[in-house]
Amino acid sequence: MVYNAATRKLTQLNLHAWLVFELCSNRRYPALEEQYLATMTARTSKAVARRQLDEALHHLLREGLVEVVPDRKSP
Repeated sequence: MVYNAATRKLTQLNLHAWLVFELCSNRRYPALEEQYLATMTARTSKAVARRQLDEALHHLLREGLVEVVPDRKSP
């Protein structure tokens, strides 16, 4: 379970979404994908792991638990 203070809502995460949620902190997508695949491909194929990652990210974004932060441009 994850609590979103902004929406005051509890969201139940499956194991894949929980792992992605934990891996999201201060990571860009390539690093997130690399870490997730490294963790999951011992148990499943890369194709299945990528699908799980995609589904988990969409769920987390839809629930407002993670956000996309655009790259900052140097002045």
